[in-house]
Amino acid sequence: MQYITYFMLLSVLLQGCASSSKQPDFPSAGVITYHIDYPDEIGNSPAAKLMPNQLKLSFKNNMRRYNFNGSFNIFSLDFISLSPTDSCVTLFRFMDSNLLHASPVDSNFFLFDKKNDPIIKLIESQTKEIAKMICFKASVKYPDGESFSVYYSKDIDLQMPNRHTPYSEIPGVLMEFYLDYNDVRFHFTANHIDYTIPEDSVFEIPSIAKETPESEIEDLILTLIKTLQ
Repeated sequence: MQYITYFMLLSVLLQGCASSSKQPDFPSAGVITYHIDYPDEIGNSPAAKLMPNQLKLSFKNNMRRYNFNGSFNIFSLDFISLSPTDSCVTLFRFMDSNLLHASPVDSNFFLFDKKNDPIIKLIESQTKEIAKMICFKASVKYPDGESFSVYYSKDIDLQMPNRHTPYSEIPGVLMEFYLDYNDVRFHFTANHIDYTIPEDSVFEIPSIAKETPESEIEDLILTLIKTLQ
């Protein structure tokens, strides 16, 4: 009887270990890493290695943080949204300077050009596997441009996942998408998902950040991009 009890306990422990290592069926927390493809005028420049080569999206209980981190930790750019009814916060760090700006709830992250809202058509009959997830296609078209495709996953539990972006109508987390900024198009593709739950501190606003007008932060980032082209 003692041996039977021992084997039953061992079996339960092994099953628990196995289940904890599996991908959650509908995760509400984790970190998605995206590879960034730059246009040739930036990607082929001598200073291209200083630009971020990935974007990280940390999410937990409908909190989100997008993080761009430049090489050698020279600068970082973060966008934080703590709830669907909260403003979006921009954090920009350059060397030892930490700048912050909070935008209204109905505004987009400033990296998305301030243009007309796109026409979005969901094409759920067409799918693509990205980062081991089945993703659905959506067609996006701005009034002054050609249509392009993005892909999104419905298998992540994140309410209003694309708030503060022109893709807010898309009902899933973007896994492949484009960002237009200052007439430059950047291409993002998810290549890894870590289901480890982020610490709450990831979503905290640093107390040392200085409240700064959005236009000032944008001017600094434009200067940085032009310097690296």
